[in-house]
Amino acid sequence: MSSKNTELLVNGGFESGVLAPWTVVFGTAAVSNAKRQFEGNFVAVMDPNSAIRQVVSKGLEEEIVYRLTGSLADDNTTSGIDSPENPTTVVTLQFIDKNGTVLQTFTKTFNRLTLPEMNEGNYRVFNLLAQAPEHTKGAIVTITIGADGFFGTEGIIVDEFSLIQENDD
Repeated sequence: MSSKNTELLVNGGFESGVLAPWTVVFGTAAVSNAKRQFEGNFVAVMDPNSAIRQVVSKGLEEEIVYRLTGSLADDNTTSGIDSPENPTTVVTLQFIDKNGTVLQTFTKTFNRLTLPEMNEGNYRVFNLLAQAPEHTKGAIVTITIGADGFFGTEGIIVDEFSLIQENDD
């Protein structure tokens, strides 16, 4: 049983200095301390046409509302101020049963040109509220970066992802 303030994601801020327990689904992603962070000392840097995910196998319950939050920025360092050209970014929260079968999927999509430039110190912080359906025993959080940016588009900076219980019901 989780409590309202229990963090369910491990290494959501990438402060361990490595990607694990996040896994690369496809493409390229790495942890860096050479980029401007939203908080802490490290961020994940994802190239276009990449995805990372983390499976949360315990601590979730059915009929409870959970809050997924995170910070995203464009890693564009070449085109100048006020010209982000980031690819579409999709954050997905999937609730799974004890066998790993997906019960329900919630997404938050950031279309091209909607993420601020990391070089300006700006991040887009988002919240996604979702109620776990009946039979929920875990979740999968996936961050997918599309391949639809302009030629020479750099990737996305990912920082401070969190999944917590929103209510005590």
